[in-house]
Amino acid sequence: MGNTINFNTGGSIALAINYEIQGPYSDKFLTKQAATTLRVNKEVFIRVDDAVFCVNDADVDLTAASDLDTGSSFDASETYYVYACQPLDGTLEPDFKISKNATYPAGGWTADNSRKIGGFETDGAAEISESTVWDLRSTDLDGMVITENENKTIASGEITSAGTAKIRQITVDTQDSDPTDDLDKINSVNAGDLVILRAANEARTVVVKNGTHIKCGTDFSLDSVYDTITLLCIGSDTCVQIARSSNA
Repeated sequence: MGNTINFNTGGSIALAINYEIQGPYSDKFLTKQAATTLRVNKEVFIRVDDAVFCVNDADVDLTAASDLDTGSSFDASETYYVYACQPLDGTLEPDFKISKNATYPAGGWTADNSRKIGGFETDGAAEISESTVWDLRSTDLDGMVITENENKTIASGEITSAGTAKIRQITVDTQDSDPTDDLDKINSVNAGDLVILRAANEARTVVVKNGTHIKCGTDFSLDSVYDTITLLCIGSDTCVQIARSSNA
């Protein structure tokens, strides 16, 4: 039996118990296979609205050329999301799409017939950054992503997070690849979020500034890719330091 989709047309037992995800839990079901190839590993079952996707026969490899909802190649230093999509052609073969859209992919899908199942960041060479790959197995019981990785570049002293996780590791680069740049504010965070900041490049220093929006006692320079500063967000535009580590 090949990979297939079971719809709730006959009161499916699988759907009746509200399948969210099933399979071996020791590893992620999304893994990097090549520079621009992401694999949906078999032996996983995912609910998408009134259907269960059964990827139980063969792994599914997703590429930029074949599975992007828009375009045919990844952009450098971008955030991408992976969606399980009910086929629009009426077939029963599970469909997967990669998209920059954080809600649902372009091409005719909606929030009702698709489901975000994971994501990743690309590096400066427009290749999948393996350490940033996440999927539904790194979610809590409420379906919220626990950890997420982002790559951001400072613009006028600020960065804007695109994540939804409660814990976000953000690799920060200087504006215009300047040798040093100040970070004054982190946008699009919520009270209770934890943000871990790292420098993107050993040759460029990010200075986390103590001020109105970041309360860290004194300025802290991320001048090594191994340095970190961890912040607790106490509002939509204010974060306070809980730890820092200089590891150069």
